Amino acid sequence: MLLQYPTVHYRLLRWYLFIKDIFFLCCIKLVGERKTDQAASTVTPKRVLLRNPAALGDIFYTLRLAAALKRNHKNLEIGLLVGSWTKQLVQLSPDIDYIHFEDHWLLPRGNKGLLVRVWDWFKARPHVVQKIRAKHYDIAFDLFYRFPSGAFLFWQAQIPRRIGYDSNGGTCLLTQSVHYELLRQHNVEYQAALLKAAGFSSDGLETIIPDFLFERDDEDVLACCHLTKQEYIVLHIGTSAPTREWSRERWIALAQFLEDKGLQLCFTGKGKREAQLITYVTRHLKGKFCSLCDGLDIAELFQVIRNARMLIGVESFAGHIAALYQVPQVSIMHGASNQYHWQPYHNANSKVIRRALDCAPCYAPRNCQNGNVCMDISLEDVIEAVESVLRNEAAR
Repeated sequence: MLLQYPTVHYRLLRWYLFIKDIFFLCCIKLVGERKTDQAASTVTPKRVLLRNPAALGDIFYTLRLAAALKRNHKNLEIGLLVGSWTKQLVQLSPDIDYIHFEDHWLLPRGNKGLLVRVWDWFKARPHVVQKIRAKHYDIAFDLFYRFPSGAFLFWQAQIPRRIGYDSNGGTCLLTQSVHYELLRQHNVEYQAALLKAAGFSSDGLETIIPDFLFERDDEDVLACCHLTKQEYIVLHIGTSAPTREWSRERWIALAQFLEDKGLQLCFTGKGKREAQLITYVTRHLKGKFCSLCDGLDIAELFQVIRNARMLIGVESFAGHIAALYQVPQVSIMHGASNQYHWQPYHNANSKVIRRALDCAPCYAPRNCQNGNVCMDISLEDVIEAVESVLRNEAAR
């Protein structure tokens, strides 16, 4: 029975979900399902809620999906339920009509302890449900196929149609569930499959570029950063998960290689640790470079990346931006991630570098018993990929 939660990797959590689902089933049999749920499938939806409580990369693809949804269904109103840490990003999208925030205790941002996070989530939950209920959504999609599920929240908010995957608990509270399978497809295609199951079209998803609302022109942003369009390479060498980072000594060697070719380097990142990493690398350089770590908001990061000649980086939000704008890129991916789920999406100008290991993808880098060997990627392999992308870029 516990195998019905394929995306939940902790045995104790699977038992919790199993017991919780039995409780929900008993409650449904006792009180019955709402009549509105039974008739809802005959009503043409006018207002849709998309839920994705995850990190920036996940939400970025949800915004691409929302853009495709709006272009295929002109009069549809779209609400979005996300974590508050994505506020800067989601406010850039003109395709989102309503934004709701919920910070789940299991998806922490910042340094709050577990008990504090649980208490904050518990206090905020009634207000979140009330605000969602007030919008009278016709249908809700839980785009997040891992724990935590949004099924109970949708049910609390009295949304007539509730659609999600059957992989993360609460399936009995959904009016329609889609069976989760481990497929060689991108995360955004998993999201799109839910919309398709309800009769919505996301045609054009592969090529669509959302009309993000930037306050400043690209030229103004680049001028302030002392950059010239198409004449610099972005190096995004850090990530929120240190286990996914490449060797700093190899970053130094790669940066020196690029420097010797006369290329201008631009380092991007966020936070004290990434700033220290960039400082460690750049102190070994002699040529022209700049560090914009903590110097850009999300909109400006978009503008710097989309005007770059190339992006080289580890698996991160920056890489997904480059893929959207078809910027030539080299992505150094960690073995814990499923390459098909998280590689740059439909960027014909990208190269993915990763080690092929029997244990990959393990989905649990913190529990690695092999010394994080999947990030032992040679400098030669990365240089070869960079040169290949540069040649292709020059040919274009």
